[in-house]
Amino acid sequence: MIELAEADDLFALRQAIHQECVELIDVLGDVLIPAAVGGVFGPGTEVAAPLVVGPANKQLTEDTVADDLAARGVLWIPDFVASAGGVVYTLGREKENLTHVEALEKTTQGILDAASANGTTPLAEADALAEARLTSGAGPRTPSPREPRTAA
Repeated sequence: MIELAEADDLFALRQAIHQECVELIDVLGDVLIPAAVGGVFGPGTEVAAPLVVGPANKQLTEDTVADDLAARGVLWIPDFVASAGGVVYTLGREKENLTHVEALEKTTQGILDAASANGTTPLAEADALAEARLTSGAGPRTPSPREPRTAA
């Protein structure tokens, strides 16, 4: 456990937290969720869990690590796909309608199916889907649940 008094400055504290996270990656479990700490998976990082769901802060030091993980049988859900759940849930709560959570499940399953069918990674398929949506010229798929704010 890291004691605040052990860290001389914020950089040292960040480094200590990062090291503890890296050490936990090799702990055997069904799912690994490296939340709030980025850059913990690099080339050759050993991961004991078969499923990694990274909800924030870009866990991979470089995109090629997604290929390394897939080659070792580790399914990694990209951070921007996993993070969408929190956004969708929050917006759904505001609208008192959680149907978008089901749409997110279908999108994630589509990404996983495409990666399997195309022999790619979930990262490659999620990037391709995001690029297609961003360049399609279509407007927003869902309106904002909030009314635009006006100056008082």
